[in-house]
Amino acid sequence: MAKLTHQFDVERRNGKHVAMLTLDLGDFEALSDNFSHAQGSELLQKMEQSIRERLRNGDSVARVDGNSFIVLLESLHSPDNAEKVADVLIENVSQSLSLIPEHTEKLGVNVHVDFFQKDDDYAH
Repeated sequence: MAKLTHQFDVERRNGKHVAMLTLDLGDFEALSDNFSHAQGSELLQKMEQSIRERLRNGDSVARVDGNSFIVLLESLHSPDNAEKVADVLIENVSQSLSLIPEHTEKLGVNVHVDFFQKDDDYAH
């Protein structure tokens, strides 16, 4: 997480617009009770890889807090760009979750988008 925060600050100091997306897998913890620890961990790793594959080379993703991911999008032109990426990631994660037999009705993904322009204040 420290790497993401540092990268975020560098981008802003260089006058670039950035966005931070927070993806939460909803009730994954309740579902993971049906998996072994290894199976749940493997699923989350696959999801992180799937998210990473949908990002540009300069963007970053990190898994935090068990079933949440933080995505840093660099060098954006407008908030619409961040919203479009969020939509793609929601679709991608939803498709991945639909591959889990049974229990998929318990799962969903929530995404929060924070877009920062070069003049915005950000305190961490």
